[in-house]
Amino acid sequence: MSINEINNLTNINPIELIRHKTNNNIKFTQVLQQAQKAQEQTNSEPGNTDNDKKKDELMAACRELESIFIHQLISQMRATIPQDGFLTQSSAEKIFQDMLDQEYAKKISHAGGIGLAEMLYKQLSTERS
Repeated sequence: MSINEINNLTNINPIELIRHKTNNNIKFTQVLQQAQKAQEQTNSEPGNTDNDKKKDELMAACRELESIFIHQLISQMRATIPQDGFLTQSSAEKIFQDMLDQEYAKKISHAGGIGLAEMLYKQLSTERS
């Protein structure tokens, strides 16, 4: 079986080839223009500006800080529970308990938390003159 190169193909009309290339070029420019219009529309929609992105990042950082604070609260509250001598915790159980406390803190923070994230956000987002 012989596989010929594209340049060796016969019975190709050069005019048709030029029309095909031109037609593809027109389609490409139309698609490019549509993509540019769609990009402009998404940039002009509210919520997609750089300022809004910065505010979202600030709120995420405030929530993370609140999560860390809540984790410290949970850890300190857990430390006040007296341990009985019958069942001692292994180091793996202690690590698991700490990881579980971290997840509890994240869930509490993202569910509204204790209000620390909102207060931090208000404090840090005010523009100073």
